Order: sequence, then structure tokens, then C-alpha cells
Amino acid sequence: MEDVDCRYLGGNGADYKELRNFDNIRQITMFPILLAAIRAAIGDKLLSIAVLGKQGQSVLPSFKSMSLQAICDMLGYTQKSGPQVRPSVDFINVMGYNLMNRHGKIKKHHTSVVNSKTTTKDYLARVVPSEKLNIGFAYYAKYFTIQGNCSSSPLNCHIAIVEDPWCHGTFTSGAWIFEEFHMHPVDTPQ
Repeated sequence: MEDVDCRYLGGNGADYKELRNFDNIRQITMFPILLAAIRAAIGDKLLSIAVLGKQGQSVLPSFKSMSLQAICDMLGYTQKSGPQVRPSVDFINVMGYNLMNRHGKIKKHHTSVVNSKTTTKDYLARVVPSEKLNIGFAYYAKYFTIQGNCSSSPLNCHIAIVEDPWCHGTFTSGAWIFEEFHMHPVDTPQ
């Protein structure tokens, strides 16, 4: 089995502040060609792709001069491009995690059944029949520092600045994996 991980096809990946989505548009047109070539090379082996589960809009700094144009995070899997991907793959693995990342400004769940269900419906409408669709959930947690006082609930609160202008982390967010060395009590300041 071969699996191709292509989360941010067409843009909005780790370099989203440096490369405009327009500069990545070729990824969308080349991806079905790449998958067809892989399919031809591997024959009857299974071929799957891992795709982004995060929906929503990211406003990119490079687009601010263009009327704050919002760009969708599922750029590479539209009703037009999705059907070109489908013939080459046996399965599409939707990542039901990373639904909140450093691109966001408002705290949401990092992995969520409700949001994953919405994303799944969107992929069914755009790309893939249900018999080819899988969904995965994270076995780790993410945290984001809340900005200011948000006492009612941490959801829908503004988060602290999580990355600098060069896309480097500011240590106000991170991940927690559930491994034995993390399961010991943590000393907290009094």
C-alpha cells in the first residue's frame, strides 16, 4: 500500500506567509497527474491519499492589500479538481484532526466529531464516493494560549499570537502526546 500525504494542496501550508496561493496553483493541476503516474507504477497495490480535514477560511497576510480576500483551506479538492483525483486512488483518508492550527485566530477544537462530520460531507459532495472514504482522529492533544480574559469557555476565544511574521512558533501553542513520560504529575507553581 502506498499513501500520499498532501494536506495543503494548492497552498496554506507551513509557508503560507511566504508563498501566495496563486503561486501554488500548479500543485492542484499536477496532483492528479502525479497520482495517475503512481497508480501506473504500482499496479494493483492500494493507493490512498491523506487529505486535510480543516475547513474554513484563512486570511493570508500577502492578500491583505487585496480587500482581505479569504482563501479556503481545501483548495485542492473542489468539485472541479476532486473528480480528477478519484480514479487513481483506492481510499481518501480525511484527517479529522489539525482542525485548529497556527493559522487560526479563534480557539476551536483540534479534533472534533462534529467538525469531522461536516468535513466528511463536504468531501462526499466534492471528491469521493462513501466507499472510498476513511476518517482518522488524533491520539494527541493540542493547546493554544488564550488571549486576555475568556472565563466562560476557552472555545471561540481569541488566541495569543502563535507565530511570528516568518511562521516560527512563539511557544504559545503546542502538542501533547500520550506517552508514558508525559503521564507523570506536573508540578505547578503556587
